Amino acid sequence: MSCDHSFSVFQYFLTGECAEVFASPPADPAIGFGTYLLFFALTCLFEWPWYRKPLRVLFLNLLTHPLVVWGWPVLIRNLGGGYGAYVLAAEAFAPALEAWALHRIWKVPARRAVWMALGANLFSWLVGGEIVNRWLWPWVQVWIRA
Repeated sequence: MSCDHSFSVFQYFLTGECAEVFASPPADPAIGFGTYLLFFALTCLFEWPWYRKPLRVLFLNLLTHPLVVWGWPVLIRNLGGGYGAYVLAAEAFAPALEAWALHRIWKVPARRAVWMALGANLFSWLVGGEIVNRWLWPWVQVWIRA
């Protein structure tokens, strides 16, 4: 069994599999700015179908993405939590804040804002994560080392 994909978090919380990955503290977010920009752009691309407007996609991701990548791992580690707790906290935080912003800033009805944010974030995390891990990661590693 492999624990290197987005769906493995469900294996951990439902069956206890992947404990070696999800119970350990989150790693330091030690990625360079260029690599971060690549992942930020991919996240925006994966969330585009839900948010549709360029400014909206960019704003919502600028609001949450840096905190998910750099802030939450440090906070959860300092609180003594594991990687699984980080994933749950970060992936609950992002759609909650994005739904709030959609509702307050763009006046999207609350229920629709929640579904938009959940859809965008689940798609970018699950499907986007699979695409990056399976097909893009070898190329990203080459780019990082260059």
